[in-house]
Amino acid sequence: MDLKFQKFFFQLLKLFFLPLKILIAFYLKKNKIIILFRRGNTLGDNVVITGIINQSVNKIDKKVVLFTKFQEVFYNNKKIYKIYNLKKKKIFPIILKIVEGNYIHEMHLEFSNYNDIMDKLRIENKPLQNRNEKIHISQCIAGKFNQNIDVKNFKNEFFFTQDEKIIYEKKFEKLISKKFSIIQPFSQSGFSKIRSWEFDKYQKLIDIYKLNWVQVGLKDEKHLSGVINLLGKTSIRELFFLVYKCNFILSNDGSLNHIANCFNKKSFVIMSGYTHEEFIKYDNTTLISRVPQIECAPCYLKTSCPKERKFCTEDIKVEDVLKIIKKKIKSYD
Repeated sequence: MDLKFQKFFFQLLKLFFLPLKILIAFYLKKNKIIILFRRGNTLGDNVVITGIINQSVNKIDKKVVLFTKFQEVFYNNKKIYKIYNLKKKKIFPIILKIVEGNYIHEMHLEFSNYNDIMDKLRIENKPLQNRNEKIHISQCIAGKFNQNIDVKNFKNEFFFTQDEKIIYEKKFEKLISKKFSIIQPFSQSGFSKIRSWEFDKYQKLIDIYKLNWVQVGLKDEKHLSGVINLLGKTSIRELFFLVYKCNFILSNDGSLNHIANCFNKKSFVIMSGYTHEEFIKYDNTTLISRVPQIECAPCYLKTSCPKERKFCTEDIKVEDVLKIIKKKIKSYD
């Protein structure tokens, strides 16, 4: 279907459902409710929403009803009135988008009239030396709640029950009985192919730095040798528990960095030239990037790198990464 026709058809739907939108808005206003929804499949963005709610709920003085595909991230969060699973209610994302308004808001990387913030930043790209970009991912996702965001004190949240802790401690008893570090050599490739550091470099780092490494990620991802392989073997809440218990994490720009912020856990992120550093940085984050950064960064490209090679990550040496980690973390030796 042609994009222009899609937009035209969507506007017709919004016009058709206008009476319903008005009724829903009246009900939500009367009952002091605000509906937030997230249609995307990205775990990290949902984690960031916990921080946005954390900073916004008292200021908006409304009961928060959340629609998401990652309910598990928000369980036990007392700042949220009700949570609904969009995975089981596939028609709901369409309806919510149609009736979106003052009391119904989508939390995603949309910005102004562009498809998302990355498109806007790429289109408005300026020479590296003239940039002063300080925008954080939370400010993009927050949308109309942007004024509530205090980046300096921003904190994602996650809540376990006592029963959960007992169950997870028993399940991972052998693992958590000694120090361990989490490693994830893959980013969500469907979002951008540029963010990843080379797999072979992760392997070389493990071969040199003999720690108790635990690899997490999807079941079908390539696994490193010399690590405890938990690929596809943990639930989302178990993954959070492991981050909560680990010594530190090492990964590309991705979900683990946002999860680590929930627990103020040291997070080492191999930083590509995909976005600017302030976009994903927290107080607990140590960014490891090319020095000096390549002139074409940040590129905000979702496609493969158009250069003869991906300088922003290929020029990051294993030895430099090890040096930075060892400087921040005491050795197990």
